[in-house]
Order: sequence, then C-alpha cells, then structure tokens
Amino acid sequence: MTTRSHIVVVTDSSADLPEAWVRDAGLYVVPQLIVWDEERLEEGREIDRETIYTYLQRGRSLHVGHPTPDDFRVMFRKMAPEVTGIVVVALSTFFNPTMVSAEVAAVTYRKVPAMAVNSQSVSMGLGFVALEAARAAAQAASIEEVVEAARQARERVHVLFVGGDWAALRRHQHVPRSALWRRAAGARPLITLVQGRPHTVGYVRARSMGRQVIDWLEARLSEPPRQVAVMHAQADHMAAELQAAVRHRWSLSEVPVVSLTPVVAVRLGLGTVGVALLE
Repeated sequence: MTTRSHIVVVTDSSADLPEAWVRDAGLYVVPQLIVWDEERLEEGREIDRETIYTYLQRGRSLHVGHPTPDDFRVMFRKMAPEVTGIVVVALSTFFNPTMVSAEVAAVTYRKVPAMAVNSQSVSMGLGFVALEAARAAAQAASIEEVVEAARQARERVHVLFVGGDWAALRRHQHVPRSALWRRAAGARPLITLVQGRPHTVGYVRARSMGRQVIDWLEARLSEPPRQVAVMHAQADHMAAELQAAVRHRWSLSEVPVVSLTPVVAVRLGLGTVGVALLE
C-alpha cells in the first residue's frame, strides 16, 4: 500500500504573513530573534513589533539576529511523527543567515527528509513563495515538487519598497551621497529586490507615491497579480493610501496591510512602506 505524502512547509517570521493565512495554509513559522541587552528574544512570542519599533524610535540599541539550526531542528522534531518531508522557505541570504541555518538543519536532520529553499525575497514576497509551496504540499506532492513550486513562485514575486529614513538608508548604503539633495526636495527612494538584494530604482514624492509604485510594478507583470499585500513600519496612513490605490488599480477585494519585519525596517528606516505581489 502506498503511503500518502504529508509534506509540511516551514518559513520564518520575516515573511510577515497574516496569522489567518498561516493557519489556513498549514504553515509553520520559526521566529526571527531580537537581541537586546545581550538577551535573545523570539520575535512575535517574547517581543512584538510595536515594542521593537518604539525602542528604535527612542534610539535604543537593538540587534536583529536570526534563528539557529537548533531552532529549526526543534520544530522539525515536533512535527516528525506526522510528516513524510519538510521544506523550509527562508528569506534572502542578503538580509541575514536564516537560510544557512535552515540548510544546516535540513542536512543534519535524519528522521524525515528535509530541504531548504532560498526565496530570494523578504516580507510578503517571502510569504507568497511560502504560500505557493504550501499549496503544492497540500496536493500531496513529493518533497522535490514542493521545492520546485517554491522556486517557480519566486520568479513570479515582485517587491517594491519606499524607503522611510534617509539616515538608515545612507548607513546601509541604499542611496548614494549624491542623492541627498532629493531628501531636501521631499523625495524617497524606490527599492526593489534583484535576486534577493535591494536595488534603488528611482525616487518618488509622497503626493504621487501610490501611482508610481503601482505603475512600476505593473510594468513588470505579464498578467494581473493574483495576490497583493502592503507592508509598512509605523507608516499607517501611507499604507492605507497604498492599499486603496492597489485595490482600485487591480480590483482586488483582499489586500492585507501588515507590519514590516524589523529585518527590513532597520535597513530602510521607520516610515518605510512597500507592496509585494504574486503573478
């Protein structure tokens, strides 16, 4: 008798997925780590994002860490009796070594086969790749087929951020010194991901932000988006405007607005907003 496959998909909390989506897709989430006063805190369990952003606003010293191989193996052990395979979909290696931890855990775990996939994305871009892998897993696909579904999905994901803080952007070299005059003119950089690495592709002013963000994304689509999400780091008003613009352009009923992972917010600054979509 052939045993039915039960592949599960694991991602990390930088995927920014709404809890209902995680639950409905059957995803497992390993938290990113925040280091504060030498204490390791699990994001979302021991410290929430509003607290993280309040600390950053006050100039408190916080370090965004990453899950270790043991963090992944602990989760693997919990699910091992019920699964035939595990696929980890992790954020781009540019941002931190979560993917390396996932690969080490997958190679060294012996009870069931495990594989790791670099999403080459972050935030809801990563989230959409993980969701596509979970959809494949729900159809009793093999572990190799789930991995291939994730790899194909990352080619259909587009992410565009509007940077929030020029000091953070300069510190992490996302804008050149020669562009600082744009700050005085009230402009912000548009930043996309190319093979998982941030690239500044232009500048936008607040009054035309929604239209320019959507125009830039639409120019890169071969078909209308299936799913879209808006991300932000303490930029509720701009996120709401962007959500309304996205709904209007693509006639979408569900466009979640999510809090942006600190993995990105510390680089692009508080006030960052963005859009992620899946073709």
